[in-house]
Amino acid sequence: MDGLTILIMLLISIFVFAIVISLFSAVGQWKMFKKAGKNGWEALVPIYNQYILCKITGVNPIWVAILFGSILLAGIPIIGSIVSALVSIYFPILLAISTAKSFGKDDVWGLGLFFFAPIFYMILGFGASEYVGPTPMNDVVLELFGVKNEVNNNEVPNNVTAAQSTDSMSGVKFCSACGSKVVSGNVFCGNCGHKI
Repeated sequence: MDGLTILIMLLISIFVFAIVISLFSAVGQWKMFKKAGKNGWEALVPIYNQYILCKITGVNPIWVAILFGSILLAGIPIIGSIVSALVSIYFPILLAISTAKSFGKDDVWGLGLFFFAPIFYMILGFGASEYVGPTPMNDVVLELFGVKNEVNNNEVPNNVTAAQSTDSMSGVKFCSACGSKVVSGNVFCGNCGHKI
């Protein structure tokens, strides 16, 4: 075989490997999204899936805009490249650890999700872990600018009464924030993430 044939075979192998890894990740995320009360198809839409993952984990969705804004900044010599690189590392770590915590796992498990996402998404999606509600990692970067995470578990809307949270006749629970039916045993609403 000549060099060109070997190069073409290598590129095809890398492409097929990347497709397989992407499929594992997509299937795992689909199942994970379903566990969190979201539609599975939302895991398949680029950029939007990051926004939904922010909603699931309680991470401020402004990070999605910051990430893609930083990609535009990468064209600016030195400073833009440094900012883009830092954001491109920090946001995925923030999201991975927050995802792990939202499914009852620890920070080390979140780092595994960061480094080996397809495998860990499959474990979250098909494993026994349950969605415990949005549990974001402490976001030190946004806190420097006075911006809070999406989740504030102590906040209860003024217009909600105790009668709205549980239907005492049937024992079915409803979210006091959005009124959605809550799966028995869940600590957080699968629709809005509010603490039950």
